[in-house]
Amino acid sequence: MEKTWGPWDDVQQRQFFDRGFVPRESRVIVVDGRDVGRLDISHAHLEIFLGLIELLPEAQGRGLGSAIIRDLQKEARTLHVPIRLQVIKANAEAHRLYLRLGFKVKGETKTHHLLLWQP
Repeated sequence: MEKTWGPWDDVQQRQFFDRGFVPRESRVIVVDGRDVGRLDISHAHLEIFLGLIELLPEAQGRGLGSAIIRDLQKEARTLHVPIRLQVIKANAEAHRLYLRLGFKVKGETKTHHLLLWQP
């Protein structure tokens, strides 16, 4: 985050979170009875938008993110809709993960790559 927007500002981040948080689109990721992350997905008639996938550091690197995205891809295949997402340019690891799972870069903003997966 700091690579893209500069030093962390708690007040600014809280305002950003409050504006973007939609409870009906958020899910808590639970592994072995422990909360380890958050997933925001919105379903539209023509697509699924993966708004956010966050995992605690101790839950990363174990294939959990890949498994979650593959499950979402199965759902998208069933619904015959694409999955769209954006990934911050500074997060090269997440970008590589999405490309490995079949997402294609379809554009970019100053701060993000725009990706699409088609069933």
